[in-house]
Amino acid sequence: MRLRELALALTILGAIAAVAVPHRFRANRAAGEAAAIQALEAIVKAEAVYRESEGGSRRYCQDLAALGAGQGRAGLPPLGLLAGYRFGSIETDENAAPLAPERRFAYYAVPEIYGVKGMRTLIVDSAGRIFAKDTGRSAPPPAWPASDPTAAGWTILGQ
Repeated sequence: MRLRELALALTILGAIAAVAVPHRFRANRAAGEAAAIQALEAIVKAEAVYRESEGGSRRYCQDLAALGAGQGRAGLPPLGLLAGYRFGSIETDENAAPLAPERRFAYYAVPEIYGVKGMRTLIVDSAGRIFAKDTGRSAPPPAWPASDPTAAGWTILGQ
């Protein structure tokens, strides 16, 4: 009889784990992505402050390390990793031409380990639009995806 009770208890625990574990992973991914989105929003604000402080040149910084140093890092993601996401700047446009600092900037956030803290790659442009796409990997985008990222399969968030 004890063996039957043990088998029943293990079956019940297995059923509970089958429901609880995936839910926990989804919650971790949602929290990581939300933190990454907030960090990208902070980057956009820091770029606006930087551009205002540049006076006559009215250039964007386009460099996360320099931008963070100038802003005392308040609200900006640390270099490397925040909530399971890595951050950096996108340096070229869809035609592989360097982004003109007088006109625009772009940053990315990619999951450090795909599927653990996030699944979608996030990008932000100088208009503050955040785009998301499940690229199926954790590599930074090599360039801005297209003049219209939605045509390349990216979803615009928060608009």
